[in-house]
Amino acid sequence: PELAKKQIKIGFIATFIAIAFISSVTYFCSRQIGEFFSEDKEVIQGFIDTSIYISIFLIADGITCAFSNILRTIGAEGFALKCYLLTFSGGIIVGVLLVFTFKIIPQGIGLFVGLFVGMVSFNILGLYKLYSINLEEQCAKVKKKLEEGDSPPK
Repeated sequence: PELAKKQIKIGFIATFIAIAFISSVTYFCSRQIGEFFSEDKEVIQGFIDTSIYISIFLIADGITCAFSNILRTIGAEGFALKCYLLTFSGGIIVGVLLVFTFKIIPQGIGLFVGLFVGMVSFNILGLYKLYSINLEEQCAKVKKKLEEGDSPPK
């Protein structure tokens, strides 16, 4: 359990470093990235305008991936899958409502905002599960499965 806690911390730290770097590059180099894909000034400006949303989305996505991997590793893959389905389905619905029904958010970023809501919801549920789970018991189950040679069917 102590090794598992240490590996969880290392995983989160590595994830935060990676997503901080990627989202920073996306935001601060948005003009260059836009110019790489198009010479049209309107398209480039559109990318620059949405780069903040993309950067925030990348941060939430990275944290979601870390939580998902940790939950699957400790044997809570069913919980992770149910949360994915619920939060992302809800997030897409929120994005569609904000863009098409309420017309609050421009169409180009509605999906980002909706999925961001889904990812933040998943991260909150993942954090709850991570702190409510008995890590010693889960580590014992994983160790038992490994010792038995329990592997996926070929």
